[in-house]
Order: sequence, then C-alpha cells, then structure tokens
Amino acid sequence: MFSNISHEPKVKIDAQFVPKRENLKYFGSILQRDGEIDDDITHRIGTKWLKWRRISGVICDKNVLLRLKNSYKVMVILTTLLYEA
Repeated sequence: MFSNISHEPKVKIDAQFVPKRENLKYFGSILQRDGEIDDDITHRIGTKWLKWRRISGVICDKNVLLRLKNSYKVMVILTTLLYEA
C-alpha cells in the first residue's frame, strides 16, 4: 500500500449500493470476516433449542402413549444426535 487510506471497492446493482457485511451464511455455517466462529456457534445453539422446544411438548406430555414417545424418540432425537454430532 502506498498510503494509509483504504480504498475499498463498492458494489453497485442498478442504482443502489450493496452494503458491506461482516458475516456470510454459506452452506449452513456463518462465516465472519475476522475468522471467529462466535456467531455460528450462537446460531447453532439457538436452532437446537428451538427444535427441542418444538418436540418437548410431545415427549413430556403424559397423555401421549409411551409406545408413540419411544418411536418419536428413535425417529427424531437419536437421528439428530447421530447425524448432528
């Protein structure tokens, strides 16, 4: 660099400039400009809690048959633990 002034390119589509982003979602992972993974980890934890809240109504309900809970556990929980680990 010949000077301390940074000349960053600006992307323009039609008449509108596209703002620069600090992170990018790519194949389900969040990539950050500085190389950190904090946003990706926070996003993954949040989505897992959302899924747990969605299925806990069935798992923790006393009116649902135990046989149905067991099949639901095998279909959803065990496959998630196996393939997401």
